[in-house]
Amino acid sequence: MNLSFRSSSKKENKDNAHTLQFDQNDTQHRSEKTLNCAHCQHPITMPKFKSTQSGKHLHSFMNPEGYMYEIGIFSQAEGTLKEGLPSAFFSWFDGYIWQVERCANCHLHMGWSFENEERLFYGLILSHLVMLEK
Repeated sequence: MNLSFRSSSKKENKDNAHTLQFDQNDTQHRSEKTLNCAHCQHPITMPKFKSTQSGKHLHSFMNPEGYMYEIGIFSQAEGTLKEGLPSAFFSWFDGYIWQVERCANCHLHMGWSFENEERLFYGLILSHLVMLEK
């Protein structure tokens, strides 16, 4: 299965579109690939940490400023750093607080972590990720 993802601002920017491919072979070779920051290639997570929330891996959301994001859900994102304080304002997932996550190397906005008493997961902006071989 070949999936294309992109995030966009109020203005379309086709240069920001990246394609991530999750196919049947990924289950056999996931440990050989990493999902890296599209800006600096710092490792962010791995395909094996692909997860779901509300029954889906892929989600599209608009923030209060009108920016649309396509995110993928991951259980781990060790290559990110939290920024700011956790917030419940305009959370895309009911019952969860969120916090901005940035690339630990270049500080590009990679997405958000979402947390409640039972679970922590990451919603990563798919157009900010590229898949590389280890």
